[in-house]
Amino acid sequence: MHRETKMESMTGFGTSSTRLSGFLVTASARSVNHRGFSVNLRFPREMPDLEAEAYELARSLFRRGRIDAALSVEPEGPGGAVPEPDRAAAEAYLKAALEMEAGLGIPSGFTVKDLMKLPEVLRVANPARNSELREAARGTVRRALEELHASRLREGAALEEFFRESLDTLAAGVAPIEAAHGDRVRAVYEKNRKRVEELLGESEADPARFVQEIAMMADRLDISEECRRLMHHVREAGSVLGERECGMRLGFLVQEMHRELNTMGSKVADSEAVHRVIGLKEIVGGMKEQSANVQ
Repeated sequence: MHRETKMESMTGFGTSSTRLSGFLVTASARSVNHRGFSVNLRFPREMPDLEAEAYELARSLFRRGRIDAALSVEPEGPGGAVPEPDRAAAEAYLKAALEMEAGLGIPSGFTVKDLMKLPEVLRVANPARNSELREAARGTVRRALEELHASRLREGAALEEFFRESLDTLAAGVAPIEAAHGDRVRAVYEKNRKRVEELLGESEADPARFVQEIAMMADRLDISEECRRLMHHVREAGSVLGERECGMRLGFLVQEMHRELNTMGSKVADSEAVHRVIGLKEIVGGMKEQSANVQ
């Protein structure tokens, strides 16, 4: 049975485009990880109301991450939006040219062709004044943000699978280390106890005191408590994976796992145990890196 995932990545991308009235409307949205929620919009300045709507939509879809969204409305190809002359701008340029010609006594040879090349003389109709085009832009932005959300969910599903596999591997690797190290601690205890008994011989020193010291030494080598706490963190991490906003909690638990493994690494001595602890730390390191991408 398929289990619906709730985990969401903070990285993703979405895009959408619409052709209408000789214009190409394009919207894109991407996101990267961020400790909080941030939205950066690059929209035509003639459409400030669409920016406000896009921000509210992004806030309804996402909880964490830096969201960058852009909207462009451009005339498209032959037969697209036809430029229209701005008579006032043309007259202003022409007046300035004639004044310079008269003042300097230099014939300008100013032509209509020259005039058409000047800024603002030919203008494409303002798309913001076209209600159909504005509605198309609104829908294009919505689809881009929704596609970004779907992209983050797809990546979140892959991340959840990675975390569950990592936690399973971690749990399976703890028991052999604990069992082998327990045998080693008991062997160290017995070896030192026998050695103390040999050294004491007929001595009047309190043998119970020496045995107590040996037991305390063995206890300092014991990793059962670290293994217990590590397994608790593993189970806790497995339970939070089903939550929509688990990134910060997951990051904390992974950090605690790393702490327990560091302590275990300082207590184990034989090369096989050290190698196994290092292997588990590599798994936790990978989880730590990926937890930074989780919402």
